Amino acid sequence: IAAANMPVTAKKSIVSIMQILFISLLIAHFFSCLWYMSGLYYLEKKEENWLTKHQIENSSWQDQYLLSLYWAVITMMTVGYGDIIPSNATETIIAIFTVIIGCGVYGFNINRIGSILKEINRGRNILNKNLKIINHFMERKNIDLDLRIKIGEYLRAALV
Repeated sequence: IAAANMPVTAKKSIVSIMQILFISLLIAHFFSCLWYMSGLYYLEKKEENWLTKHQIENSSWQDQYLLSLYWAVITMMTVGYGDIIPSNATETIIAIFTVIIGCGVYGFNINRIGSILKEINRGRNILNKNLKIINHFMERKNIDLDLRIKIGEYLRAALV
């Protein structure tokens, strides 16, 4: 019921933000899978890797994947707490590409969110401009103040 009363611009904005979130998580999933697979590869070769460094080589795959997803998100956001770091050349290369791609994704997301907010603001400005024009017209036609207020409230509710 709340979504039915929501303005079209707000619905589009919510959908756009959900798309941004989904794409970001998809990219993070891709890099977390690379990170996880590199750990498994070096685990089979019995060489040091991020799984052995954190002593989770015998944990469930869900726990290992969750930690690799955590690493991917933290790395993509360039926060990099330093709690999970590369242990070999392959992991270092994956980390480098994750940071480079993550910076691009982060920049794109910030730009897209800015565009969404700009569009919302543009819609409000158009609405306010149109309401001023209508109000000016009603003043010139000497329409009763109470009726003007009711019409303004109706238009705001209908157009917002």
